[in-house]
Amino acid sequence: MEQPTVRFPLKPNEHISSGTVVYRDHEGTTEYLIMYRRKTDSYHLAKGTIHEHEPLDYRARMETLEETGYDVLLTDYLGSLKSVFTRDDMIIHKETHYFLAEAVEKVSEGDDEHDEVAFYPFDEAINKLAHNSIFESEHHVLKLAHKRRFERTL
Repeated sequence: MEQPTVRFPLKPNEHISSGTVVYRDHEGTTEYLIMYRRKTDSYHLAKGTIHEHEPLDYRARMETLEETGYDVLLTDYLGSLKSVFTRDDMIIHKETHYFLAEAVEKVSEGDDEHDEVAFYPFDEAINKLAHNSIFESEHHVLKLAHKRRFERTL
């Protein structure tokens, strides 16, 4: 699977993350895994900060396992979203890379970073991500993942 290579070292105002759009087929419907954080009243896809010289696909899979408890099979590289935020009075330029991933097995409870981790049908997942996100517009990557998911089954 083709994926970009991250250039290190990063500048102090650069942040690179990697994550997944996890799906499963359940009772004839494709559902997508999203996480909810009560503190910020926001929904998210699983993702995390890449460490130096670490492949994007490795970090995506590990963050998904850590945050959700699901072991996943990465099936496609989807691209990236860029965002900007402020931390300690510094403007940070963030790029988050995403992979399409099939849920293989729930192997743990995941961490306590989010209050809820659940699968939702596409329309419900899109609505939650579109109206309750903080930085990234992750509903765009979910739309692409849904399209790619069904292209792969034709």
